[in-house]
Amino acid sequence: MLQPDSESLVIGIRCCFCNRRNPLTFPPMSKKELYRQFCKQQEDLPLFIQDWYLDAVCQDGEWDVALVEEGGKIVAALPFFVKRKWFARYVTMPVFTKYMGVYLTAEMQKLGEEHRL
Repeated sequence: MLQPDSESLVIGIRCCFCNRRNPLTFPPMSKKELYRQFCKQQEDLPLFIQDWYLDAVCQDGEWDVALVEEGGKIVAALPFFVKRKWFARYVTMPVFTKYMGVYLTAEMQKLGEEHRL
């Protein structure tokens, strides 16, 4: 059974010798893993900011995401592509990508909520 903790996930496993529950602790989920779950839940997410598309087109660098959470729920996401040239890192558009930008969930797409975020 999964039990959320402040820093990690804890799973109770029964010991095969004494039948006691021993907790196993896993590290917290990364932003990319949270974004992948977020992408599966959103039906109107544009093609160019979906996780599988970013995995396919971001070959000469790496992509990451900035997330905004309210009440433990992701309400906005900004995926971005980072490349490196010599000593400098810079954010740019991946190939075959028409646009990338902030995605707001349906309840946050009101003008007052957009300004608040």
